[in-house]
Amino acid sequence: MQNNINKPYRLNLKKRLDPNNKYTVIKRHEAKIQRNLKRKYLIEKYKEKRALLKKYISEASSPIEYVYWKYKLSSLPRDSCPVRFRNRCAITGRARGYYKFFGLCRHQARALIQKMFFPGFVKASW
Repeated sequence: MQNNINKPYRLNLKKRLDPNNKYTVIKRHEAKIQRNLKRKYLIEKYKEKRALLKKYISEASSPIEYVYWKYKLSSLPRDSCPVRFRNRCAITGRARGYYKFFGLCRHQARALIQKMFFPGFVKASW
């Protein structure tokens, strides 16, 4: 049996940075944006089913029926729950300081307003 302790750990950067490779390194904020988009899709996909199961839970007449419908609800994908969705900036993936009107965080919104991407907005002066 070989001893693997002394073998150096190598990062195969050429393989990891190849765009055709499925193991390409993805930046953290891009991954968060993609994860959030997946959650949004799952929320829409299971919206009716989740609402129906919640209705059955509220109308359950016996504890056994209640537990059954709760089990069915919990068997849905976790990311299909609307609470898990987080509003994020479309450019940076930042979750704090999010403006729903723009779909951007405050930093990106301010930068794009200064570049006149959003007409009608001016700096406040009083």
